[in-house]
Amino acid sequence: SVIGRAPGARVMPYGVLGNNNLAKKVGAVAPEPGDDMVILDPAGMHHIRGGPSNAHGAAGAIYAWLGINNDDYFPKSVIEAVTEPLKAKYHAYGDKHCIHVVGFDFRTRNVEKQEAIEILTEAYGNALMEFCVSGKKSLRLLPISGGIFSGYWGDSMAQFSEITAEALERAYFYMPPDRQRIIDGANLEMCIYMMDQVPFFEKAFNGVDTTGKDPWGKPGCAAPLCLGRDYRRQQPAYAG
Repeated sequence: SVIGRAPGARVMPYGVLGNNNLAKKVGAVAPEPGDDMVILDPAGMHHIRGGPSNAHGAAGAIYAWLGINNDDYFPKSVIEAVTEPLKAKYHAYGDKHCIHVVGFDFRTRNVEKQEAIEILTEAYGNALMEFCVSGKKSLRLLPISGGIFSGYWGDSMAQFSEITAEALERAYFYMPPDRQRIIDGANLEMCIYMMDQVPFFEKAFNGVDTTGKDPWGKPGCAAPLCLGRDYRRQQPAYAG
């Protein structure tokens, strides 16, 4: 996959565990995560409150891989940090590393596209900040608030993929410079489990010219800022 939009996440045709809906065994498509890699867990608030043993779907598969699928509670540090939607917390389970993040449940309220971007910007920002303290070099992301949480956006993957790409890009540009440098030196993958969704995310994430020039011919400028977006207005809490 070509690297397009900041922060340079590559769209990959597999989920965070290296499998997809056509090859469901962990590691069937790509190696399962190693000790140098962190994966993102798309937790629901009910997962954090009810414990890993109550989870199903993508989260349930991740908890089985982490070895916590029979646990009644998450680690105390996770429970204390993830107290509401959009919060995130990194935790090491032995040699397996995970950032638990709760997205927004778009089934609960209809929002316009711009508001959806702003909501998910905070979630991605919190997740990226947690990655920065992990000390690891690779991060497998996935679309936060995807699947059952996407609400009516799930019926328009073209729109939802654009929301995801824009939110991740904004999250990066809100980060303090020292944290941006950590992200710049990391390997980021946007992992897409459903194969029919991959083309939409490829288009959304690779829509910016990788030569560093924007469509209006301003050479050498960081593409998102060239496009006239001011990411430093109304900064989210994690930006400091």
